[in-house]
Amino acid sequence: MSKIKEPYIAMQERHEGEVIGVEDTEVIVMYYDVDGNEVEHNYGKEQFFHGKMPNMGDKVVVDTTLTVTPYEVDEKEMKRLDDHFKNRPPRKFESGPIEF
Repeated sequence: MSKIKEPYIAMQERHEGEVIGVEDTEVIVMYYDVDGNEVEHNYGKEQFFHGKMPNMGDKVVVDTTLTVTPYEVDEKEMKRLDDHFKNRPPRKFESGPIEF
C-alpha cells in the first residue's frame, strides 16, 4: 500500500526571454540558457489568464516551481514502477522549440 508523505519544493527556476512571435492561438518566446544558447518555447492562448497574450517584443519572465510529493510503495508497486521506467526509451535533451 502506498503512503503519501509531506510535499516539499525541490527546485525553482527563472527564465527570462522576449516574445518573438504572436499568432492567433500561440505566443513564441525566445529564452537564452546559461550557455548562451537560444531556446524557443511556444505557449498556447489558453495558458494565459483571460486569453490576454503578450505582444511582439515584450520582455517576459517565467518562474517555475517543482514540488515533490514523496510516497512509500510496497514491493509489488516498486517492481511495476521499475519495469515501467526500464522499458522507456532514453530521453534526449535538445535545444530548440519546446511544446507542452
